[in-house]
Amino acid sequence: MKFIFVFLTCLIAPIYVLADSSFAKTPVGFWKTFNESDGTLRSIVQIQEKDGVLSGVIVKPIPLPGEPMTCVACKGALKDHTIQDFPLFSNVQADGDVWDGGQIVDPKTGNTYSVSLTLLDNGNKLKVRGFIGISLFGRTQVWIRELSEEVSRK
Repeated sequence: MKFIFVFLTCLIAPIYVLADSSFAKTPVGFWKTFNESDGTLRSIVQIQEKDGVLSGVIVKPIPLPGEPMTCVACKGALKDHTIQDFPLFSNVQADGDVWDGGQIVDPKTGNTYSVSLTLLDNGNKLKVRGFIGISLFGRTQVWIRELSEEVSRK
C-alpha cells in the first residue's frame, strides 16, 4: 500500500509543479489592482494573449463613491467609454522576461503611456510600469494574480 501511494505521488506531483510554474511564464489571466494611497482593491483586470500580443481589459471595476463610471477625460474612441470592459492596455509583446512595446491608458486622466509588465514572486505578482519616453520617468503598480476560476462581472 505504501509503495502504491509513493508511486502515485511521483506520477501526480510533476503535474502540479508544471501547472503552478505556468504562472511564472506569462501574465495571461486575471489580476487585482489596488489604490496606491490606501491599498484598497480597485479592479479586476483580465490579460489576454492573441498571436503573441497581450491586451488588458478592466472586467470588474470597484469605483470609489462619486467616481465616474466612464472615461470622461479620454479622447477619440475611448471618450466616455465605460470603465467596465475598458481596454486598459494593448500591443504588449514579450521581450525576454519583460512584456513591453504597448501602451496603457489611465482611465482617470485619459492619458496614454508606454507600458512594461514584469512578473514577480513566481508569477503571482505583476509589476506594471507606465512611463513617458524612458522607463525612468513613470509610475509603477504591483498587481496580484486572481486565482479564482470565476470572476464576477457584476
